[in-house]
Amino acid sequence: MSRLLKRFEQEGFIRRLRGHIILCTEQGKVFPKLPKQSPAL
Repeated sequence: MSRLLKRFEQEGFIRRLRGHIILCTEQGKVFPKLPKQSPAL
């Protein structure tokens, strides 16, 4: 798992995912306001 996480971090996948969630949160259409630390991520 740690290898996959590091690989995803290097590819910037997590940043893109978090950015997308933040955009959805700002729109308020897809997700309600999420806590700063979400266990789902």
